[in-house]
Amino acid sequence: MKKAVVFIFLIALTCVSFGQLPNYDLKRWGIAKQVLTALGKNFQDRHNLYPIPQGEIDKSGGSITQNPGY
Repeated sequence: MKKAVVFIFLIALTCVSFGQLPNYDLKRWGIAKQVLTALGKNFQDRHNLYPIPQGEIDKSGGSITQNPGY
């Protein structure tokens, strides 16, 4: 597992050198906070979630609530 994290970290560094961060993949793999914090980026737990569109919340009749921080 440690080798995989190091490999992913190296990929992230490569992407940073070209001005891109693979944020979506890092979030999907659950290591975004670890990697981006190590790169000096301000990553908070709420950045793992996206806002739920208000129309979807309205259609749910109150069974869906907005994600924290939005």
